[in-house]
Amino acid sequence: MIAALRAFGALGAVDRAVGFYQAWRAAPANADTAAAHAGVVFPPAWLIYEVQSYARLDQFLRTGAAHARAIADLIGEFAPQALDGAILEWGCGPGRVLRPLGDLLAPASTLSGCDPNPDCVSAARAFAPGATIAQSRFAPPAPYPAQHFDAIYGVSILTHLDQAAAGDWLSELARLLKPGGVVILSTHGARHAKRLSPSDQARFDAGAHVALGGAAQGSRAYSSYTPPAAMAAFAATAGLAVRARLEEGPALIIGQDIWVLTKPSAP
Repeated sequence: MIAALRAFGALGAVDRAVGFYQAWRAAPANADTAAAHAGVVFPPAWLIYEVQSYARLDQFLRTGAAHARAIADLIGEFAPQALDGAILEWGCGPGRVLRPLGDLLAPASTLSGCDPNPDCVSAARAFAPGATIAQSRFAPPAPYPAQHFDAIYGVSILTHLDQAAAGDWLSELARLLKPGGVVILSTHGARHAKRLSPSDQARFDAGAHVALGGAAQGSRAYSSYTPPAAMAAFAATAGLAVRARLEEGPALIIGQDIWVLTKPSAP
């Protein structure tokens, strides 16, 4: 069914309809969660579904906290100096990770987020008031100067881009990163590629970045898969070094493979 909807370009529209239905179903539970967190301005449930595939506020809080801890731990392991520096979430959505991450960073740190979806930007500004949120575009450049951030992370953003866009954005993230800084990205890897068709699985196994399409690029319904060879090529073109590829630990918490890329320090 999903393959047929993707083939006819109808997957995005059907997914949006499902999102509104899931938001309606979650309304009683969400009212309880909102009442238990007075003062928190939650994103609308339909928007949470659009970016996360679920509509419950309690799940939004729980996964955001877990993912923020995983990101903070990775930054601390690979670029500890960044914990009290400038950190960017590329593709921040409605602020699910930004809000809890702010509680884990040093007081001297600055936390920023950007997203091309204006609904997400508005929601993130309300939900994560401790971060500075910028409206970005679907294509580079991002609205920041060169070498501005000590660490950049993106949770399930490359998973929704084609090969050209993924390569362009890796180069842009490298531009934004300070020498010695770290980029942390999650991707659909070999575990996820098992759900591909035999022909697409063969392309993935041969090292190709596989984008299924059938929906607007950048949307949750647009799905991409990145094998090690493709990520190595993206990183090399961007001038970044692959420090680690994680399939366990934080990768299991986030639910995708995690790549840790670094920018060489200036000589």
